[in-house]
Amino acid sequence: MNNICLILEPDRFCNESISILKNHYLIRDLSDIKDSEYSRVEVIFCRLNFFINENFLSNYSNLKYICSPTTGLNHIDQDYLEIKGIKLISLINEVEFLSKKITSTAEYTWGLMMTSWRKIIEAKIHVASDGWNRDLFISHQIKGRNIGMVGMGRVGKQIASYIKAFDANMKYFDPFVNDILGKEDSLKTLAEWSDILIICCKYNKQNKKLISSSIINSMKINSLLVNTSRGEIIDEKELIKALKAKKIFCALDVLSNENELKDNELINLSKNSNRVIITPHIAGATIDAMHLTEKHITKLLLRELQC
Repeated sequence: MNNICLILEPDRFCNESISILKNHYLIRDLSDIKDSEYSRVEVIFCRLNFFINENFLSNYSNLKYICSPTTGLNHIDQDYLEIKGIKLISLINEVEFLSKKITSTAEYTWGLMMTSWRKIIEAKIHVASDGWNRDLFISHQIKGRNIGMVGMGRVGKQIASYIKAFDANMKYFDPFVNDILGKEDSLKTLAEWSDILIICCKYNKQNKKLISSSIINSMKINSLLVNTSRGEIIDEKELIKALKAKKIFCALDVLSNENELKDNELINLSKNSNRVIITPHIAGATIDAMHLTEKHITKLLLRELQC
């Protein structure tokens, strides 16, 4: 009787990966797994729609692997996995693969920035409401603007190439990178300099609320804050204050605690403010990137199994 690989989000899951996994496991998802099969689940594949914690995993008594084709892991209680001896397989430290194959997040970050900077959504809504007043949506070129990067890892470097192509000015803050021109040793100084501040650093406990009241208040009037990393990096209460005071604009693809968004104040604010754009954590959500990362994670799993 074979052990089970449970795929939590089977929609558009890579067929090539499923074919490989079928050589080792029965494949199930939450719609077809039986109560009697929970104890046979050895592997769980998850994306971002579930919070993998003690409560969620309580029925999987023989679970050995959590496979998450993501670089961010704030949807997984890693401390609990360690206590239970469950191996986490993710894209953390898979730098070479990600750098060569995956550009979705960087592309989306740039598109989200441009959408906000050039007021594209407001203009679209205006025309759909029978308007045609171009004077409402006059903005600025990107060329010559100051773009600050918080984090100069894989995504940061990809975005840096776009900044260069658009002939904008770039500086960055990253304590772990020293070999790229434009480094600022102070995040506050970077915020003061930037017309656009882009967050693309990894989230961990050390940089929770890294974008604090001090940083937000240091930003230029009517500057733009862009975040496609993780919502926990921003002190959202302070961001809301700045937005209500009409100090800055923001374009966000991520929020903190995305599993509990009912009555979220940022979302409510976005409904009536052209200073806020929020999208549902889709920067990395392209079919090709999803399939490439799922195949790579499957490869890492087989390596663990010594197959």
